[in-house]
Amino acid sequence: MEDLRVKYTSLWNHASTVLEKVWLLLNKTSLNLNEQSLAGLQPIFGKFIFGCNFYSMKVMMWLFFLLPVPELGAQPKADRFAMIDNRVKTIDKTNPDSLAKELTSPYKKDAEKVRSVFRWITEHIAYDTKGYHNAKGPYEGLWELSLTAGAAGVRQEYNERIIEQVLRTKLALCDGYARLFKSLCDRAGINCMMITGYIRWASDPIGSQTQRTHAWNAVEVDGSWKLIDATWASGYTDQDVTTYTKAYNEFFFFTDPVQFFNDHYPMDQQWSLLARTPSLSQFYQFPFYYPAFYSFPITDVKPVSGWLNVSRKDRVVQVELAINERVKDFFLYETPRPVLATDSTGMHSPDTAISAAPSPKYRIENGRIYCIYRLQSLEAKKLHAVLNGKRILTYDIQYGSDGEGRSQK
Repeated sequence: MEDLRVKYTSLWNHASTVLEKVWLLLNKTSLNLNEQSLAGLQPIFGKFIFGCNFYSMKVMMWLFFLLPVPELGAQPKADRFAMIDNRVKTIDKTNPDSLAKELTSPYKKDAEKVRSVFRWITEHIAYDTKGYHNAKGPYEGLWELSLTAGAAGVRQEYNERIIEQVLRTKLALCDGYARLFKSLCDRAGINCMMITGYIRWASDPIGSQTQRTHAWNAVEVDGSWKLIDATWASGYTDQDVTTYTKAYNEFFFFTDPVQFFNDHYPMDQQWSLLARTPSLSQFYQFPFYYPAFYSFPITDVKPVSGWLNVSRKDRVVQVELAINERVKDFFLYETPRPVLATDSTGMHSPDTAISAAPSPKYRIENGRIYCIYRLQSLEAKKLHAVLNGKRILTYDIQYGSDGEGRSQK
């Protein structure tokens, strides 16, 4: 197993190095990239390069980096920290100094200390849905005119007031989660950064630069920076952010930077922790990959763009996945879900809805899933893929203005 892991990692690292060089070349090349200039890349990509336009080549470069690398024989993170996770449930303190000591003093390794802080926060702090809708902000009254912005000491005092409020009320927005995590790490002597940036939701239109802001953390463990999001790991809200459900999500602890980047874009690009960070515009153009996507050994996805360009005439799309795992089930479904529309005569309206159809069939050839789906409604806006009972990715649907869909890349 160890020899296989070494060989696999070596191959992956070599491929990553080659593709990063190609990415740099494409970025330095004019947008008028022609077949002759593409031919210069043929020694690296072989015949595959021909038939790809400049845009699809760049998207495919980034798709490569967004695909998961299976960790052969790796122990699940939750299993490694099971004792710590159980211990933090019994700790109830509101003083940040005593809390930090209680959480970290029993451990020698930084990873264990960080885990203890992280799991205490996700276990004891709930998302403040009322504060989210408070026009005056969740920290109303904590800032005073005597506090002059800009001075480090003043910022620290203001930060401490926020931490005290979070610990007292056990409520926070993303800013409060991130501040508390950093504050407790600071007290434990662990290097930690609070990161601000943009996020995207699965419900957001692909390509729409919503610039929804968020806060999370990067923490240094054994000389290596790790990404965590205590807010998203602690639970989730409904679409209107009026109700909160406590539900721990392991995915957002020490998340692989490539996987984290799917829905987190730091304002300071160095905190993507990627060798090369895509532009903000590109960030919004990828399909939306759910955490479950990365639990499968998927090595290729088509289409690579976040848009499915569909003909209004035939309404047909095809999705392909290359996967090194037994497939129990795979299907696509659209939203809004089709409903039976009726007019005054009680007749079905074929232009707005089609009667419910069974899940589209798929076939598997040489480790690749092929699924052809016909949209049931011209009102469909998104198409979702479900693999082995888990939703893994979402596309947006675009209809051809001239009645014909454009080719999918």
